[in-house]
Amino acid sequence: MDSRERVALALDHQQPDRVPIDYWATSSVTARLLEHFGLSTQEELLQHLGVDFRYIDGPKYVGPEPEVHEDGSVEDHWGVPRVRVEIGSGAQASVYREVLHFPLQQAQSVAEIRDYAKWPSPDWFDYACVARQVAEAQRTGKVVVFMGDRMNRCAQLKPAMYLRGVDQILLDLALRPEVAEYIFRRIAEFYLEYVRRTLEAGGGGIDVLMMGDDFGTQRGLFMSPAMWRRFLRPGFQAFIDLGRAYGCKVAHHSCGSIKPIIPDLIECGLDILNVIGAITAEVQIVLAEQYRPPVKARGLDLPMGLSGDLDGAEGEDLQEAARRELLEETGYAAARLEWLGEGPASAGLTNEVLIFFLARDCRSAGKGGGDATEDIQVHVVALDQADAWLERKRAGGVLLDPKIFAAMYFARQHVPSGE
Repeated sequence: MDSRERVALALDHQQPDRVPIDYWATSSVTARLLEHFGLSTQEELLQHLGVDFRYIDGPKYVGPEPEVHEDGSVEDHWGVPRVRVEIGSGAQASVYREVLHFPLQQAQSVAEIRDYAKWPSPDWFDYACVARQVAEAQRTGKVVVFMGDRMNRCAQLKPAMYLRGVDQILLDLALRPEVAEYIFRRIAEFYLEYVRRTLEAGGGGIDVLMMGDDFGTQRGLFMSPAMWRRFLRPGFQAFIDLGRAYGCKVAHHSCGSIKPIIPDLIECGLDILNVIGAITAEVQIVLAEQYRPPVKARGLDLPMGLSGDLDGAEGEDLQEAARRELLEETGYAAARLEWLGEGPASAGLTNEVLIFFLARDCRSAGKGGGDATEDIQVHVVALDQADAWLERKRAGGVLLDPKIFAAMYFARQHVPSGE
C-alpha cells in the first residue's frame, strides 16, 4: 500500500496497513536526525521515516521591502515587528522571530483599524512557483500539503494576536466586539484570496489544505465556545468551503485543549484535526488492573500503596509515598499533589487510614506496571466518562475496588466543573 492509498483509506475511516505518518520538527531537530541516521537531505530523512506527506512552501513574497527598525526588529507582511531569537548553539540552534510589539494595540475604534496603512495584499506574492513545487512533491508519490510557513498560514486568531496583542484582542471580544469582528474579517479576507490563488496555481495537485490557528491554552479554549462560534467559526467555515471547492481535504492545526469545539469543527466539514495539547484540560482517573489471587479474578484499583513500609524509610512523607507508588504502578509523575480527603479503611479491624490525593500536571516518566511481583495494566479514563467505563469493566467480570468511587466523589467535589 502506498502513501496516497494509506491516507485515503484513513480519511475514509477504513483500516489502512498502518497509521499514516506526518513529520513536524524544528530545523535543529531535523539536522540532528540527519546526522544520527547519516543522511544528507530532508527528503532522504522523510523517506527513511516513512512519512506519507510532503509540504510545499507555497507562494513567494515579492511585496514591499520589510521595514527594519533601529532596534534590529524586522516587520513581517502584517507590519508586525519581530526580533530574531536564537535558542541553543551550533547544529542544535533554533531561530525564532519573536513579536516585539503589536501595531494595533492602542487603536480605539474600527475607523483607526480600517486606516491601518500596512494591511497586506494577496498581490504581494508570486504564485508562479507553486506548480513546480506541486510537481516535485507529486514525484515522491506522497500526499501533497499546502500550509505555508508558521508566520503565514491560513488563520484568524493568531494574526489578530500579533496585530492587536493577545490580551487586547481577547478583551475586544467582550468590550469592543465590533473591533474584533472587523479585524477577523480583514484577516479572513486576505487568506481566502491568498489561498484561492495558491490552490488555483496548484492546478488540482494539492491534496490537503492545512490551516493553523491556536484556539486553546494548555487548559482550555482562549474564549468560550459561544464566542468562538460568533467570531471565528464564519471564517473557519469559509476556509473549509474554499479548500473543498478545489478538491482538497482540509486539515487544521491547533495547539492547546480545544475539546469543547471539536463537534463544531466536524460540523464545518473538517477532515483532519492536528492538535498539540501539553496538558489535558479534562480530569482523568488513572486505574490499575491486575490479577488478585485471593479472589481468583482480575481487579481494578487506584494506584496506591503504604507509607513507611520500606526499610530505612519508616518516616516517609505521605506525599512522597504517593508519588512513589504512582510512578511505580502507572509510570506517571505528578508536578504536584493536592489533598482530597481521608478516612479509615476499616475502623473495626485496623487503624489504617486512607488518604486520597489529586495528581496535577502528570507526565509519563516511566514504564509503570508495578514491582517485580506485580503485572499491572494501566487505564487512563476521563472522569466524566468513568462511570460508564467502570460499568463495562464490571459487566466483563472485573472486580471494582469501592475506593475508586470514593476517589471519584472527592475529585468531583474538589475540581471545578469544566477544569
